[in-house]
Amino acid sequence: MVHFAGENGIDNGAIAKEFFTSVVSEIGKNIFPNGSPTKSLLYVHNGTFHACGQIVATSIAQGGPPPCFLEDSVYDMLVGSNVNMNALIPEKHLTCHEQALLEGIKNDPTSLQDVILEHEYAGNIDKDHVDDIIGTVMISPVSKRLIYLNEFRRGLDLYGLPALIQANSDLCKHL
Repeated sequence: MVHFAGENGIDNGAIAKEFFTSVVSEIGKNIFPNGSPTKSLLYVHNGTFHACGQIVATSIAQGGPPPCFLEDSVYDMLVGSNVNMNALIPEKHLTCHEQALLEGIKNDPTSLQDVILEHEYAGNIDKDHVDDIIGTVMISPVSKRLIYLNEFRRGLDLYGLPALIQANSDLCKHL
């Protein structure tokens, strides 16, 4: 006998599926908004990313919904976490929002000085140094995203999903 959403019942799979549908959707909205992990080292420290990975792994293992909330660049980093920070490609490694930020920096870096400094750039902020600024601004979210995704991946390992996903990355991408 199980109890979910105010209802008692014997679970033949429907209640579990309803539960995982609800929880995986909430993970997408709150922990991976806009397809990318929330910027939170607290979620690394307190195990939130890890727990979310475990929930998603359990959902998939029990026939529930897969996580259809990852942006392509984020999914690709989850599958292949070996990223060369000196060879980042905006279209491959950055979200749409981050790519738009780079365009803004290219057009007028001085107007985005505060954002540039938040990404730990420590040089001159002007048009002459745009390439260095962009390189630094690309490294900042990617390096942190790798930390977050590593914890999520550790959670997915509850059922050995990282190996399965890596072996079938194109097939799993569209789940």
